[in-house]
Amino acid sequence: MDVLWGKIVDFIFDDMWPNLQFWRVVGLLAFSLLVFAFSFRNKIVIYLRRNTAFEKDKDRFSESDQLMNEDDFKSLIESLGINRIYGWQSHKAHRFIEYFNKMGNKYHNKKIRKLNSNVIESLGKLMLFVATHFFWFPEHQDTEDRDNIQSMLYPELRYSPPQSDKGRIYKQRMNELYQLLDDAQEQFSKYRSATHKLLLD
Repeated sequence: MDVLWGKIVDFIFDDMWPNLQFWRVVGLLAFSLLVFAFSFRNKIVIYLRRNTAFEKDKDRFSESDQLMNEDDFKSLIESLGINRIYGWQSHKAHRFIEYFNKMGNKYHNKKIRKLNSNVIESLGKLMLFVATHFFWFPEHQDTEDRDNIQSMLYPELRYSPPQSDKGRIYKQRMNELYQLLDDAQEQFSKYRSATHKLLLD
């Protein structure tokens, strides 16, 4: 082995080192690599930035999905569809909204960021409606078990005659609720479809 390394060293220093043609080739290759790197430096930087942004967007989606995933959203919509909501559903929706309202949690991908913004706006309107028009029902519930506290859309108006003033008010509020639900479902569906296509597939 020592003999072999000796021959390699002798070849480098005795035969290649003094060889001007060899160093011309090495210099030309080195210069070519520098020109290539300089010419494509912007593309290389953009590629590295995009790759980093892509990974950050995947992390952002994963973090938000732990706050409110597709099943959680479906459960929220189905409950509100029969004019009721549980504490845990409300908590999940608010945490999801709060997460994306922080500037550091915006998506880098412009399409996903726009669709996510639409979801947060739509969901925010829905939860504002809930906070304004939903009330505890039944009234006497375990306040320590806030996740399972139930609220309903104007429970005192629920069984009012349809033609009465109270009945008309209840119907009007139901129609407003259903419009908000339809919009929230549409925006959430578009957002999830885009994230699966652009981040997860």
